[in-house]
Amino acid sequence: MNAASHHHSWVSAPVRLVTLLLLAVGYLLAEPAVLLALSAAIASLFALECGGRAVLNWLAALRQLKWLFIALAVLYLGFTPGEPLIAGWDRPSWQGLSEGAHRALVLAMLLLAVHWLVRPLPADDLAGGVVWLATPLSRLGVRTERFAVRLALTLQQVAELQARVTALREQASRGWIEAAGGLVQEIESASPPVERRWIELVTPRAHEWLLPALLGAILLALVWF
Repeated sequence: MNAASHHHSWVSAPVRLVTLLLLAVGYLLAEPAVLLALSAAIASLFALECGGRAVLNWLAALRQLKWLFIALAVLYLGFTPGEPLIAGWDRPSWQGLSEGAHRALVLAMLLLAVHWLVRPLPADDLAGGVVWLATPLSRLGVRTERFAVRLALTLQQVAELQARVTALREQASRGWIEAAGGLVQEIESASPPVERRWIELVTPRAHEWLLPALLGAILLALVWF
């Protein structure tokens, strides 16, 4: 596959996807103290690379998950036995508070990892990264190139729909019914995308694998020690 353009980044899409998977595993395996240290390091890297605007977008995404965080609080504070947090009350317990905070931090940091590693990627780059990682499947007869095109088109359509929904919220002052009707008309009148496009498969440079290699070493340390 060839491409007319390529999104330049200090880490290519395949390495970013592998790093995201390793971070997800690391967050789940890490003890609270290690998780806090890892979270601080990743949050610092995220802020330095992506800037304050990206941090605000992440915080906005966290607010959209408020009901999930409330559900975690009810589950762990209301149903986890242990040492009472308040004298004379069986619930909440210190153990419930600790476990609930741990799960909430994992969820928040997974969302941050997605915003750091995946969200900045254009649809074509992300699709190309997925297909590069799935290249061995092509030897089994899987048509990875066609999958890449369809994935890129789907991601592009999702991004466009999100932009329309954002515009809908901004136009809410004129009335939700009228704005929603306009959005439906735009979606219905949109022409289907054409699949004749090129997706670039970029082979990661050797030094890019240092980040996932470091995370892999941390994972091994968490498992064996």
